[in-house]
Amino acid sequence: MNNGFTLSDAMHIAEEKRNSQCLQLIKERLQNGERVAEFFAMYCPLSLKPYFSGFIQYLPFHQSLQLSIAVVNDQKKQKDIYRKGLIYPCMMLVLTIAGAMIFNMVILPSLNGLMISFHTAGTDFEFLQMIIQIIAAVLAVGSAAAFILYLYLVQKKNMVRGYCAMQKLFPDSIWIQKASQDFVRFFLECIRMDIKTKQSMEILKGMTYKPLVAFIASEIDSSLMDGERMEAAVNSIYIDTSLKRFFKIALYSSDMEKMLEGYLEMSSYRLLKQSRIFTKAVQAVSYCSIGLILIVIYQALMLPMTMLSQM
Repeated sequence: MNNGFTLSDAMHIAEEKRNSQCLQLIKERLQNGERVAEFFAMYCPLSLKPYFSGFIQYLPFHQSLQLSIAVVNDQKKQKDIYRKGLIYPCMMLVLTIAGAMIFNMVILPSLNGLMISFHTAGTDFEFLQMIIQIIAAVLAVGSAAAFILYLYLVQKKNMVRGYCAMQKLFPDSIWIQKASQDFVRFFLECIRMDIKTKQSMEILKGMTYKPLVAFIASEIDSSLMDGERMEAAVNSIYIDTSLKRFFKIALYSSDMEKMLEGYLEMSSYRLLKQSRIFTKAVQAVSYCSIGLILIVIYQALMLPMTMLSQM
């Protein structure tokens, strides 16, 4: 449709075996005189549906569809980047916790019994055992607490409250950066569509399926309604401190779009850097745990030889 095709032509080009029935239903409703904007949300892909349903309340059909596709494609790229960066350390952390707990509950008691059977004091062994138990307990409790907190915060009714608390305590945390990124990503697409700032905030405020984006837009819009300038409105809300600086520069520059694109690039690089730091920290804990376990096993295996050499 961006290349001048009509809706009918675009559907004809996009028609495949898997979507032919859906497109046929759309054509029939169009032939009956219905407006495509009124029913298209019923037939569009599930990934587009929440965005299109929100945008169509403020924008024409073509703009709503174009904006929805742009947002979904951009978010998919970002999810792929984060997924690749976090799967490995998270899997390593889970395996480390599981290995440490299994070793502590199954293998350590047997090794301890072996040490006792040789009438060995085993002070070093007991110390290593205590270290492994502490590491396993800390990792297990910390991971469980983090998982429970995550389950609490992903609920829409708790998300904004948790976000505000996090912004006050850790203003440069990953969650704050991610929410700021999402807001900029949606706002940037509105700018590219030549949508005015006021209407952009109205659109983003209605995105109930993105509570943090809607919250940030609502805060900005509320400040603007109170007569504040955009610079003051952005500076007083709960967003990444770097974004506030970028916004301040963008408001006085000739190209808001370029500045916000620059923020997204910088923020994405910073998030990837933080994920690498997290990966290295998990690796360090994992390797230390594995090293301690190997030392304990080595001591237990060398015990008979030590006893024979003393005879």
